[in-house]
Amino acid sequence: MRVIAGAFKGIKLKSLRGTATRPTSQRLKKALFDAISPWIRGSVFLDCFAGSGGVGIEALSRGAKEVVFLESEARAIKNIRQNIELLQAKLAYRIIQENYYAGLKRLSRQNIRFDILFFDPPYQFDYSSLIQVISSLELFREGALLAMEHFYKDQLSLPEDIFIPFKVLAAGDSHISLWKHLGRKP
Repeated sequence: MRVIAGAFKGIKLKSLRGTATRPTSQRLKKALFDAISPWIRGSVFLDCFAGSGGVGIEALSRGAKEVVFLESEARAIKNIRQNIELLQAKLAYRIIQENYYAGLKRLSRQNIRFDILFFDPPYQFDYSSLIQVISSLELFREGALLAMEHFYKDQLSLPEDIFIPFKVLAAGDSHISLWKHLGRKP
């Protein structure tokens, strides 16, 4: 797994062995960043279920102002820290070790708002509970993008009064669905 483009292009990142994390494929990551490139520079980016931190690091490499890595697994947190050290740069980031529910609630209470929110939950995840949490919290800046990686057969349904479908990206059996936040409060 390498950083695809930007300031850290070509740096090889470490990933965890086993099934504890599922790194986003290089092909799908490239498609994601091609699709969201107009929103990256200067953005505040959330990498939730961050795993090795590859997506958030790609955002930093491409000019995100700040990245928040949210991950519950201790080994993954250690891996994220090691990958950030590989960059040998002073960067604006925050690592939060909590489950997604507690972490997102804390970010909302702290009035942290994001321009881009990326979610890559584990296989066979209950997306409906995640969508309910995302929809109920104030996490989005005006015009924000929401991206969720999921199995291609999963049909995700978000509240149409809050989100509008933007694009679906595909690579193998994984998709990333993108929505624009309408700027309405839940």
